[in-house]
Order: sequence, then C-alpha cells, then structure tokens
Amino acid sequence: MLAKYILREADFQKLLDAPWNLRDKLLIRLYYVTGARTMEIARLKKSDVNLESNSIMIIDSKKKIPFIIPIDVKTTELLRGYMSTLDNDYLFPSRQPSKRPYLCKEAIDYIIKWYAAKIDLPYWNKWSPRQFRRHIARYWVQQHGDLTVLQQLLRHTNFATTAGYVDAIRFDIELRSEYDKVMNRE
Repeated sequence: MLAKYILREADFQKLLDAPWNLRDKLLIRLYYVTGARTMEIARLKKSDVNLESNSIMIIDSKKKIPFIIPIDVKTTELLRGYMSTLDNDYLFPSRQPSKRPYLCKEAIDYIIKWYAAKIDLPYWNKWSPRQFRRHIARYWVQQHGDLTVLQQLLRHTNFATTAGYVDAIRFDIELRSEYDKVMNRE
C-alpha cells in the first residue's frame, strides 16, 4: 500500500482551474509558479509587482530580506487584471483590516483546501501552500534543473535543506514508478 499520496501535475492543474473568482485564482497560481512560503505571498503589495519584468519581490519570511522571483506571462496578465480592481495596497487584503491588513495563514489554507475538496482531489485536507513548494522542487528535479538555482529559488541557506527535498522527491518518484508498475498489471 502506498504510504502517502504523491501529488500529480494533473491535480495541480485541476486546482489552478477550480477558482471562479480572480483573487483565489491568482492566489493559488502564485503559489504554483513561485514556490513561495505562505506568508510571503499573503504579504505581497501592489508595489512588489513588476509587470514589465514579469517578476515579484517578496520579503523572505525567514531572513527578512527582499528577493525577486520571476513569474510567467499568464500570471502577469492575471495580476494586471486583478490589480486594476484593488483599492488596497495589499494584493490579498483581509476582511478585518483592523486585525491584520492581509489574509492570515489559516484563511489561505482554508481557501486551498476548500477548492481541493470542491473538485474532489485525493487527500484534499492535506493541500496547503507547502505542497506547491514541494511541487516546484519535484518539477525542478524531474527536469534535471540546476540544484544550486533551486536552492536560490527556494531561498535555502544550507544546501543540505535543498538536498533533503531532492532525496525525498527522488524517493517519491521511484516509489510512484514502482507502485504504478505493480498496480497497473492485469
């Protein structure tokens, strides 16, 4: 029996297509294309977005330093449309700005889990921004990307942290491959 469900690209694509409002679509997409940590996206401001260079500036939640992350053209276009509707400096404003001006971690987790449940993804209650971060690492390893670039993208100080992702991902890929080979036999 498979110990844990290995999230597939098709699951991420379904989740990207699930939201019907622009805010949630953009929120989920930003996690998908950046691999950023939960609060790094939550704290984004309009001034952190550079539509001309297809990039966003996040403040690393651990080191508290700014970091530029590239984004794809589709995400840039979503941002362009979404930002034109905002009257707030934060991209993802809270409904209770007196407590916190941006969405809290629990609200973001709820949004992601809600859509995952709505479209009946396996283990919908396990979905979170961290899954997107792992997905970036998995995809990078599968495409044989440079691991030092992955380390920079994920902003790991220690290469051993990145290597831990890689070892776990390689194990998951091998496990999935073996599982599929055995279970798909007739």
